[in-house]
Amino acid sequence: GLTQIFMRLHHATREPAFAEAARRWVAQLLRWRRTGEGVAGFSAFSFERVREGESIADPCWLTGAAGVGLTLLAAATGHEPLWDRVLLISPHDPA
Repeated sequence: GLTQIFMRLHHATREPAFAEAARRWVAQLLRWRRTGEGVAGFSAFSFERVREGESIADPCWLTGAAGVGLTLLAAATGHEPLWDRVLLISPHDPA
């Protein structure tokens, strides 16, 4: 989520600090990936199991691997992601 927010802030303001923050979060996402775990190597914390430090295979777009994939795709291409309108971080009018 933070990666996408920083990318959108950079696109809206052209502030280099936001671009750098987005790059740092992309790098962190890739460091968190674990081959053979979760969905496509990404796991999510389970709020029910957080005390035990467990994570779960989460395919969802908001909290799991699909959201990670969409964010990495947005970071790797020049195409503007319109899927983030639902998160209210897209600069476009939803009309």
